[in-house]
Amino acid sequence: MRVIVGLTLILVFVWTTMLAGLIIIFVSLPFLVSTLSEKVGRLLESIIVAGVASLMVLAWLTVWKRLAFRFFFSLLSRRGDGG
Repeated sequence: MRVIVGLTLILVFVWTTMLAGLIIIFVSLPFLVSTLSEKVGRLLESIIVAGVASLMVLAWLTVWKRLAFRFFFSLLSRRGDGG
């Protein structure tokens, strides 16, 4: 049961922070369209959204890998000790 709770907490943490990042991206960028011309604003907004989303994905893949390896290696070491 403890393993399932640990995995569930990791997944909930990752998805919550990714959704919060997407909300921040789409809430903070619409001012570009209103301050610049429509075409340039939309282009700049799309470039920034794609760049920030790509950086966020790369960061979370790194964090996910580290969390998952740490969790599974601790799980395997406990199982190897008879616990």
